[in-house]
Amino acid sequence: MKFGKTYETAYDDIALSLPAFPYRALKKMLNAALEREGADAHIPFFAHLTSVTRKLDAKWRGAVRRVLLAIQLPTTLSHALLGKRDVHVHAAALAAWAGLTREALRKILKKFNKRVAQHCTCGTVQIFSQCSLGFMASNARTQIEALGLPPTDAKDAVDCPVCLEVLYQPVTLRECGHAMCRHCFDGLSKRAPFGRDVLGHRFPVAKCPICRAPASAAVAAPALQHVARATRTDSFNRRKGEAAAEAERKLEEKFGRHVKAHPMALMLGPQ
Repeated sequence: MKFGKTYETAYDDIALSLPAFPYRALKKMLNAALEREGADAHIPFFAHLTSVTRKLDAKWRGAVRRVLLAIQLPTTLSHALLGKRDVHVHAAALAAWAGLTREALRKILKKFNKRVAQHCTCGTVQIFSQCSLGFMASNARTQIEALGLPPTDAKDAVDCPVCLEVLYQPVTLRECGHAMCRHCFDGLSKRAPFGRDVLGHRFPVAKCPICRAPASAAVAAPALQHVARATRTDSFNRRKGEAAAEAERKLEEKFGRHVKAHPMALMLGPQ
């Protein structure tokens, strides 16, 4: 069965208050726009598609923020924020909504590029970059997908691709959304070769170990730490102990044994 006839039912099955991606309406609008003459007849459709998608993305990001906040709150406050629905069930529904919307957007973009290529010579149009939409590739998507996984599958989702250990103090890359430990990202950046921007400033050119996308910045991912602590408690506690021992060693190296016990030294910590 064609995607256009099944996706509305799929959105209903997800049972979220978020609106569905208007695939059928956009498909009709695209056909009507390209029936008009002129090489730029598709521009109004381009603007409308961009507006609709960004509004949906903003609503999805808002729902994700509520879930990520709920996992840090007591049960009573979590229920006040999300209702009686379990946090992990809500996260799985948001991940499913994002997956369905990605598929709908890819299909409408494929039709857009195919139709535009038939009517003008401007070539394939890339409307959205991956990091511009939260449900495409982002910190929010990575965290919500891990939260929505069953415990048996979530164990494999919290492995660091650099050290191959359970994630500790995880971060996600801004460009692609892949996760790793904060310590591993710092090491990746330090070992990366340097490049220069248009102004001649030097900067590290690190790459994601999974997809080889640029890894210029990272964002903390507390939900991944929550999943790691819940599904692989022993490994997580071991890494936490190792990190504490390493921090104490650096503190001793920097301040010396006689200063280490001083409260101010403990507040400063290793740099």
